[in-house]
Amino acid sequence: MSDTTTAQNLQDRAADIQNRAMSAGRKALDFVDAKRETAAQGLDSAASAIHGQAERLGRFAETGHSAGQAMEDAADYVRERSGKEMMDDLVSTVRSSPTTSLILVGFVGFMVGRWLFRR
Repeated sequence: MSDTTTAQNLQDRAADIQNRAMSAGRKALDFVDAKRETAAQGLDSAASAIHGQAERLGRFAETGHSAGQAMEDAADYVRERSGKEMMDDLVSTVRSSPTTSLILVGFVGFMVGRWLFRR
């Protein structure tokens, strides 16, 4: 087999892998877009529950209402942006503060692992 044929085969395989990755990315974004409203409704329900219980927190009621407002803001964010826009925002945030992003991802991974392990 000649070097030209080998190089062409590698290029073809690389193009195939790239096409598959792009297809998977599109499917993931389509899935996110399809579930946006459901996610926003869940965030709104959580916000309502937090607001409803905030007064029971006594001197921390304001903190409870702030958390509820943050959930409402998150619901609005999810409703107003497409999956691609949210992904672009995520990439921008990770690029602007990679260390914080890695720490947060590590923490979330740890918590999910604990949750799954306890089930």
